[in-house]
Amino acid sequence: MRFTFRPPQEYSAFPMSTLQIFSLKVAGIKRESGLQWLLDVFGTVAVRDSIDYNRNIIFSSTRKGCQTVTKEDPYLVLAGPTRAVVWQDFLAIEVKLKVKGTTESEDKDLSYLAVPLACSQASNSYGFQCYKTSQSSTLRFALGHIVRSVEATIFVQVAEGSWPDGLCGQFDAFTTGIHDESVTGIDHEKITLLDSKAKKVLVNGDGEIMLSRRVVSVETPRWHCRRTRPGLYPKQEQT
Repeated sequence: MRFTFRPPQEYSAFPMSTLQIFSLKVAGIKRESGLQWLLDVFGTVAVRDSIDYNRNIIFSSTRKGCQTVTKEDPYLVLAGPTRAVVWQDFLAIEVKLKVKGTTESEDKDLSYLAVPLACSQASNSYGFQCYKTSQSSTLRFALGHIVRSVEATIFVQVAEGSWPDGLCGQFDAFTTGIHDESVTGIDHEKITLLDSKAKKVLVNGDGEIMLSRRVVSVETPRWHCRRTRPGLYPKQEQT
């Protein structure tokens, strides 16, 4: 997330193609791995792009704070990305996940992967599924190539009153795009910002709901944005 705590400097801005991570689940475990449902999962999943080549974390959990994954609910709770993932030149997914054992010496590998994604060009946004198999398991990534997109940072705040004590909840976002029948649309794919499940929703002193993730890629109309200065909206030209 950028420019959330300080004004932007003078810059040139324009929409770009980005990768949206909708969800990640454990699609299957191999019999020979010795793993059985349910799984107490910990570790990291990250993506890298050509902007800075640093890891952009989309899932992170410590051994102590591991997430329990079942065959009925195999989805990992995502915490990112922390900025939009740019679909250009270079993209890679890195996975380092383990399953917690009774003791640390009994921990087992769930998935160790480092795989590139081909960044082909497209005229319309589309969704796709990416299955990645390692020695112990198969992961399924639900992804979207969002064309002409910008990064949206989402905040949710209780405007009046207070959040009921102990109330759980789920907050989802959807992004739409223009597409034809030859590709899979993205309209039906939800982006879970928070799913507290049976736990209470955390709210800070300002009434802001503490979301698991905030950054969403949003397709824009066919605009060109010119150079702008702080405090001014970009001048736009429609094509």
